[in-house]
Amino acid sequence: ETVLLPGMDKPKYFYGKTKAEIKKKISEWELQQELKTGFASVAEEWWDVHSPKLAHNTAKSYAPALKRAQEHFGDTPINTLKPVDISRFIKQFARKGYAQKTAKTQLLVVNLISSYAVERGLTDYNAARDVKVPEGLSKKKVTAPSSEDIARVKASTACTFGMFAYWLLYTGMRRGELLALDWSDVDVKKRIIHVRRSLYHVGNAPEIKEPKTKTSIGSVPLLDALYNVITPKTSGLVFPDPQTGTYITNKRFQTLWKKYLQESEI
Repeated sequence: ETVLLPGMDKPKYFYGKTKAEIKKKISEWELQQELKTGFASVAEEWWDVHSPKLAHNTAKSYAPALKRAQEHFGDTPINTLKPVDISRFIKQFARKGYAQKTAKTQLLVVNLISSYAVERGLTDYNAARDVKVPEGLSKKKVTAPSSEDIARVKASTACTFGMFAYWLLYTGMRRGELLALDWSDVDVKKRIIHVRRSLYHVGNAPEIKEPKTKTSIGSVPLLDALYNVITPKTSGLVFPDPQTGTYITNKRFQTLWKKYLQESEI
């Protein structure tokens, strides 16, 4: 006998001396296939295929969402999931006090896994497609620094790592962008700072993220308040590791930043 399940390119052939023997083989094989099409298994396959293509920080935010979904749905065949099943899972976040951003990331990951299952022919319908994040979830509030702290930043350039905070204040650059900044990116004549790359850490090791396209490269003005206190160089990192002169490690950055906070009293 032959069997052809969704997602299979070729039929599976079964041989036996009796019909009972063949049916037993088919039953055992179909049970194995159900485990392979279980949500956790499909999710793992999706992760193996797509995680190498993701930016480091994106993969880092997706990983816990993947684990939560696998633990919740387990070996449930992905083609049996309904929107109500996924909606109940997402609504748990409201009861457990998760932030809205966490719930959105969770739903996005389940959506991506379900979409992958559709592409593989493992299910005909993406059950997560029309599910919404519950209303009323908390949002993380970001507050502006106080006028006192801004005054401390301006007055603490002589502190350990003080110029790093000063650059952040007068450029609006992200931490990773500033740690990756080279003096060759600073056009003193035109008073422009070109943001061409960003630094992130994998554990303690620094890694550089290049822009996806030329249009991803941005620029910010070199304001007088910053221009008047810097000593430009022709090349070299603006904020290198003080011991190696190369990109700064996470441990070194945390040490320097902690010293800065202590010295500046911010």
